[in-house]
Amino acid sequence: MSFSIRLFGAFAVHSDGALLKVNPRGSTLDILCYLLANAGKSIRREKLSVMFWPDRPETSACHLLGTALWRIRKVLAKWPNVEMISQAGVIQIDLAEPEVTDTYILSHAVNTALAGA
Repeated sequence: MSFSIRLFGAFAVHSDGALLKVNPRGSTLDILCYLLANAGKSIRREKLSVMFWPDRPETSACHLLGTALWRIRKVLAKWPNVEMISQAGVIQIDLAEPEVTDTYILSHAVNTALAGA
């Protein structure tokens, strides 16, 4: 089974060559992309709420973040080998195969080129 996530350009997810419908829009999609681009890294909930809703009161931003994360969790449940972990005030997306994202492929290629220089 082939699975890929494109973060550069228009966001797209493909499974076995078919484009998957991804419902999140707006801030929810932005947060999903941010978490995928930073897969494997723990990110504090407070950082996300301030980053995506800087003009909102803290309680409102936390509520909006909670709703966005709930929507993201529903989406990720349909994707193979992608898991969102939420514990002790941090959020993290783990990819069993990080090379499914174009950001990982680019980063790996750059690091390989720099190591060879």
